Amino acid sequence: MEEVELAPPPDEPTWLRKASGSTGRLQIKPRDAYMAAFTDVDAPDYSVAETGADMSEAKPEPVAPPLDLSRLSLAPAGSDMGQAVQTVSKAPPDTSHLRVIPE
Repeated sequence: MEEVELAPPPDEPTWLRKASGSTGRLQIKPRDAYMAAFTDVDAPDYSVAETGADMSEAKPEPVAPPLDLSRLSLAPAGSDMGQAVQTVSKAPPDTSHLRVIPE
């Protein structure tokens, strides 16, 4: 079994979420040959937040669309709206001249 040397734990101010809210790019100096293989990886600088902290970005309040609803009205609840006007259907086509030929 290979023995792995662990890095010391970070001090408290660096592992808590930064108050500025800006997320930069992660800059790490390699401590060994294994870690040096990942120096070209472009990773965001994520941090851990306090318990119960809001981690989502602030979203602007939604703006209502400018609609003109002054010409619309609502019928009272349970009222009869009437029957929709049906269009007069045309007579079906004449198929009396068609016949089925037996095989």
